[in-house]
Amino acid sequence: MGNTSEFVAWLIRQQDRDDPVGDLAQDIKRDSRFPLTADLDGVRAYLYPLIREDQVWRSFDWAVAEYRTGEYRTWDKLKALMAEHPTLSEFGIGQSSDEWFSSVSPEWKESRNDSQEEKDLIFQAEREMLGDNMADLIWTIDWLRSNVEPIKTINRRHSSYGLKHLAEKFSPGGYLSNGVFIAAAMIVGYPFEVDPPNAMFGMSERSLKRLNRAAPRLR
Repeated sequence: MGNTSEFVAWLIRQQDRDDPVGDLAQDIKRDSRFPLTADLDGVRAYLYPLIREDQVWRSFDWAVAEYRTGEYRTWDKLKALMAEHPTLSEFGIGQSSDEWFSSVSPEWKESRNDSQEEKDLIFQAEREMLGDNMADLIWTIDWLRSNVEPIKTINRRHSSYGLKHLAEKFSPGGYLSNGVFIAAAMIVGYPFEVDPPNAMFGMSERSLKRLNRAAPRLR
């Protein structure tokens, strides 16, 4: 591949994947004008005037997150996790569609009188929203692996909702959904206990206190 940059070479190697990163890699491979020596900023600059759809940028950010962290093929892990936990959504975990509708934010109020089928479809869309936040999921997996020691017992001092606020203080975008945090913690492998719509995890209190002390200096 000659003078191909490390990032572009890595991305092209992903072309056999059956996910949006693989699709992006195939598009780049087919583009004879693509600047193979470009770094991350160069790739972004090249793509910007050509393709403006949100999904393309989410795929690019997802690819960058995997490249930087080494957390590859996260889509497969998320799909397996969601199959195992059919109530896991962007909002949280452990609720049926009816329970979810009774607790979600006001923008869904107009849908609460819909049929059960319609409610189930909207709830499924909420589940699928997790897949739109792969860069956040990958970042959170890497952050947890690097900063939060696992323990065998559940730490009931903190819910996923509180823990996601702690992680947000370090995250590049400044926001993480409850569902993203729960999915990331499950993928890492912490013991967990569901307390709908949240979860509690086997995470070291010492690690969490250290992060809480560090957060004000980093934000």
